[in-house]
Amino acid sequence: MGVLVQLETPFRQRSKPARQNAIMQRFAEMRRGSDDVFWLKENAEILNVFETSGLQVTEQDLLVYKDLYDDIEARITFFPQYYRFFLSLALDLEDLGLGEGKAERIAHWVAQEGLVDAELSDLQRAEGRRLCRRRGVEPISSPGLDDRLRAFTERSETFALPNKKAAYELTHILFYLSEYGRRDPGVGDKTIRSLRHAGTLAFLELNIDLLSEICIALRFAGETAPVVWESWLLEQLNRFSVTAADGPVGHDDYHPWLMLNWFMEVSDQGGFGLEMPEGTVRFEAPQPAAGPLRELSHSLFKMGSARSNEWSSMRSGVGEAMSEDALGFLNAAGRRVMIGSIGSQPWRMLGVAGVGLTALYTLLISSADAITKLFAESYAAPQLYALSGGIVACLSVMANRRNGRWRGMRTTCPKAMCIRVVSPLAATGAFFYAFALLPFAEVFLFIAMIPLLAALL
Repeated sequence: MGVLVQLETPFRQRSKPARQNAIMQRFAEMRRGSDDVFWLKENAEILNVFETSGLQVTEQDLLVYKDLYDDIEARITFFPQYYRFFLSLALDLEDLGLGEGKAERIAHWVAQEGLVDAELSDLQRAEGRRLCRRRGVEPISSPGLDDRLRAFTERSETFALPNKKAAYELTHILFYLSEYGRRDPGVGDKTIRSLRHAGTLAFLELNIDLLSEICIALRFAGETAPVVWESWLLEQLNRFSVTAADGPVGHDDYHPWLMLNWFMEVSDQGGFGLEMPEGTVRFEAPQPAAGPLRELSHSLFKMGSARSNEWSSMRSGVGEAMSEDALGFLNAAGRRVMIGSIGSQPWRMLGVAGVGLTALYTLLISSADAITKLFAESYAAPQLYALSGGIVACLSVMANRRNGRWRGMRTTCPKAMCIRVVSPLAATGAFFYAFALLPFAEVFLFIAMIPLLAALL
């Protein structure tokens, strides 16, 4: 008789709700003690992201916070300096499904004690006001507060230079004014320009945390981030490491991980996909291979009096002093800046132009296929490949001299280059025999499907 052996897996969260439950349990019980102010910060941020993203959790999932909720009023009266953490926790726990009534009493107490009015910063006043308003409490008389916040966001010059403190304040102003994407923040083109300035610098700095917040803020303002930013963030998400920790976690990369997954939720790309190990968890962000912003700053500083406001005149000089990886990020950011500076009216013109170019492309590619069909009937495959290969080689050598600088012919990815070499050989042979043996209409059908297949991939 056989023996049935059941394997016990250390962790397995196959569904998204299971992963959300595991996240709350690790942060509530495993990483820090609840008397640590960093515990308050981390858990307030986790629950805020869950609540504002509309993630569904059960009351059973929230029981890990029951002890906190039961005595939260006693805690906030003893630690009023942390009122924003405690009020945020109470509000989100109730809105997610645990308990009721305490958040409103706390909001009234905060207003009565004048805690929001005691804040020095307009940004912190806006946060405290937003929290109290969630229960219909107006904690301060704040004439002109929103106008001052919007005026700060509209001064784009502030965000054209590296200033992470100002950039984070910019994103949080958008969070509060938009009620985390639930209403129109009432900002204009100047604020969007500020977000794009700050985002470009965050992209050049390879700052996962800040760039994620900026992409979220853009969506809350009714805009979308450049594709190159979002693609890079998705790549970083796939490289993030969440591992079991043997001891205290200290300061790790949990916040970039949280912001990155929040952005994926906001953009409907699916966040919180990693399973949580058992016990204490540690978050490690991928380490960038290059520091484009540092290299750019160093290069600009060395130019001295040769610096000017005309980027086109400085571009080649700056590029000569930068590594190839950093230059790649700079070129990607440059393309984003040129596209992002176009207004809404030219975008409509570009849409019309795009349709026209698509039609022209279809005509040209059809003509090219007809020419290829003609050549395939008259020449052998090696002759046709030698001609096309020679053209590609000449174009590659010419492109290697871009901006008057010889970029070299070496590759840092020999395996990938081998695949790129072998694949065209196989494709060329297949295309040649397709054109030689099949009717043109059938070949063109498969060629027309290539863009659709590429889009699906």
